[in-house]
Amino acid sequence: MIRTRFTTIASVALTLVMLISMQPAVQAQTAATARASVQTASGVQSPAEFLGYELGERFTFHHRMVAYFEHVAANSDYIALEHYGTSTEGRPLMVVYISAPENLNRLEDIRVNNLRRTGLAEGDPDPADQTAILWMSYNIHGNEAASIEGSMQTVYELANPANRDTKPWLENTLVIMDPSLNPDGTERYAVWFNQVVGRHFDPHPLSREHREPSPNGRLNHYHFDMNRDWAWQTQRESQLRNAIYQRWLPHVHADFHEMGGYRYFFAPAANPFHTSITDWQKEFQTTIGENHARHFDAVNHLYYTGEVFDLFYPSYGDTWPTFQGAIGMTYEQGGSWGAGLAVTTPEDHLHTLEHRLGNQHRVGMSTVEVVSRNHDRVAAEFQRYFDTSRNDPQTTYKTYILRHDGNRDNLRAMLELLEAQQVQFGTAPARRNLRAFNYQTGATEAISTTGEDIIVSMYQPKSVLANVLLEPRTTVVDSLTYDITAWSLPYVYGVTAFATTERLNPEGDADAVLNTAPQQAVTDPVYAYIFPWQSFEDARFLARLHREEFRVRLTSEPMQVGASDVPRGSIVITRHNNDHIDGFDDAVQALSAEYGRTPIATGTGLNPASIDVSSESVAFARAPRVVMFTGEDVSGMNMGEVWHFFDWQLEYPITLVDMDRVGQLNFFDFDVMVLPAGRYNSLLTGTTGDRVSDWLSRGGRLIVLENVITQIGSLRGVDVPEAKSPDEEEVDAMDDRLRVFGDRRREGMSSSLAGGIFRTHIDVTHPLGFGMPETYFSLKRRTDAFEYLNRGWNVGHIPADGFTSGFVGYKVKPVVEESLNFGVINVGRGQVILMVDNPLFRGFWYSGRLLFSNAVLQNM
Repeated sequence: MIRTRFTTIASVALTLVMLISMQPAVQAQTAATARASVQTASGVQSPAEFLGYELGERFTFHHRMVAYFEHVAANSDYIALEHYGTSTEGRPLMVVYISAPENLNRLEDIRVNNLRRTGLAEGDPDPADQTAILWMSYNIHGNEAASIEGSMQTVYELANPANRDTKPWLENTLVIMDPSLNPDGTERYAVWFNQVVGRHFDPHPLSREHREPSPNGRLNHYHFDMNRDWAWQTQRESQLRNAIYQRWLPHVHADFHEMGGYRYFFAPAANPFHTSITDWQKEFQTTIGENHARHFDAVNHLYYTGEVFDLFYPSYGDTWPTFQGAIGMTYEQGGSWGAGLAVTTPEDHLHTLEHRLGNQHRVGMSTVEVVSRNHDRVAAEFQRYFDTSRNDPQTTYKTYILRHDGNRDNLRAMLELLEAQQVQFGTAPARRNLRAFNYQTGATEAISTTGEDIIVSMYQPKSVLANVLLEPRTTVVDSLTYDITAWSLPYVYGVTAFATTERLNPEGDADAVLNTAPQQAVTDPVYAYIFPWQSFEDARFLARLHREEFRVRLTSEPMQVGASDVPRGSIVITRHNNDHIDGFDDAVQALSAEYGRTPIATGTGLNPASIDVSSESVAFARAPRVVMFTGEDVSGMNMGEVWHFFDWQLEYPITLVDMDRVGQLNFFDFDVMVLPAGRYNSLLTGTTGDRVSDWLSRGGRLIVLENVITQIGSLRGVDVPEAKSPDEEEVDAMDDRLRVFGDRRREGMSSSLAGGIFRTHIDVTHPLGFGMPETYFSLKRRTDAFEYLNRGWNVGHIPADGFTSGFVGYKVKPVVEESLNFGVINVGRGQVILMVDNPLFRGFWYSGRLLFSNAVLQNM
């Protein structure tokens, strides 16, 4: 296990490994805790009896839903309840276990036996135990509220002793139900709706109860779409859910949603299917869908299958479980937040919450039914999946080789994410000559392993998930996909990596490599402590120094201090000007130990080998005061990515100001202004724009992301880069005037970019590029492309052969290549920093964090 305290996810990984490796006595105690909420009684109230209203008459507040599940668990011997944490805003996260009483009494035995099927727990599985494990997840989008309402009806019917249909199902099936994956979004939507609805609902589509404001309930506290965070686990709720999910690894996972329209979508999913998905997983999706269709046909409800919702991007609630052996499925009820309690459809039909939650209940019960009917094969195929993973992995590459190249921080962060999901790894054989694909060059070449390399063998239980997350190039079998098409973790984390078709087995513990840092003898007295700048962890350390009110300097030129190379951007803490820090030496060394930083201590400011420690190239760096704007015209998700970055990743203060308060803001109270994607006409034009221009010219720093680049031309002294577009003659030549109407969607993909990875060359001598590798792999999601700056610094540009992985339309590729990605425009004493691509995308593009930190913290 990686021993580190650097990131939030590390503590979750630690908890997970402890849960899975706990001693039998502790395991028994955990099972007893879950069973403690099981009390044999016949007093289970229906949702209407407990809540005081019929389901569908209003939206239920989250705490009332929790109270109902607790009531059912306390009064039914078919239900056990477990709280597994709290949301960002402190609301409970919980699951209920639903099965026959004799199964709940041996809950821990079922869990351990299931992990033995996977090879993640010691011992042989009991072949007589063919209990199927079904996990049903609700309301990850908080304003898709029909699912949480339907979950209450479903848990009641499964617990209701009068329901004779369900009891045989629960004899051979364990249902794990999580009724609200996003409590904060759930509550935000319910509170808003119950405030704006009148005594009677208004079904007119334009009434205010059908127009939810920003921030809406779909997103969590930090405005993240958590149905894109299953694999990346940047959010607290995702991390906590992963820990309990890894304890169980269910055989079937159903993820309940709502969508636009009024029909219902259920399995089977649409193409593209990821190539790792097995024939059995496809087959049983179809079996489940046929069962649902039978129930929907019986009541003449509208539904469809096999369209729109594919199984490709690995961080959805259907794909992520699928790559861990489950039958993963998305269920989508038409309606969503725009439907409210009832809305009139274009067909003049009254589409009600009662109808929507009824369908969510119908599909939930159908899923339990069909899983129970096939429980023995479900369990057997699940075990076969992991037998194949361990003994005969169906992957092109059999081993991934990861190398720190002196930067252990990025590799450590990447391995923490893999470890949290039970992907196994270790050190490589001391020396092995082989041929491997080089992620950096995109070519297969001869390499030699070293004892400091980390290898991830595909001969392990989690080989499918590991391969999906690590493979250098995704195979896109159909361009009509729903999300990004490239996510290879070595590119995400900026880790040197190789992939080989040869099998290598881990030989040692990764800790020996990851926690080794060169030690520097501390001289006495110390003139200055110097910390090299080479990773995001160094940025977090600098942010902490600012918070603790250390006065620091940053190098703009490389230094040589004794035998140590000190790169540009490094942190220098002199004793001079820090006499306000009590116990200066102890304080510096304590903080450096907390962050895993190794100081270079020098007893003199004289440095004959290079610039001196007190050179003008080692300039004082003030703690920047940062502001960001929010509001209806600002992208909530992009704003949330930046907010979460400062709050949880960098851990540095940022002030959030609503756009309607801009007129009251004194810009000179801040040094850095961040503009996420959005519309900023009121800020960047007129008298307010003149104020921004004055602030800029007198030393302000403006960071603009994505579409904001095209809006800053109204500021004085700012020359917006020219947009690139396809060559018109080439477009005309490609245009077929006799194109087929039925092919219009597919033809449209030729001008689209579905989240592809492009190589970006970084000028590492510019402060925006300090500590970065010369090659940065950027996720490009937009077709926007710009010519190089004529006046300014083209710090990051995509070269002619920059395309690396994913899908990109043939009309877009030549436009994106040879274009600006990151640039800096000097305006008086200030700067405008342009970010065409979002380096903080979904909070998981780790290597972009240092780039964004440079934009905020480095002297320019």
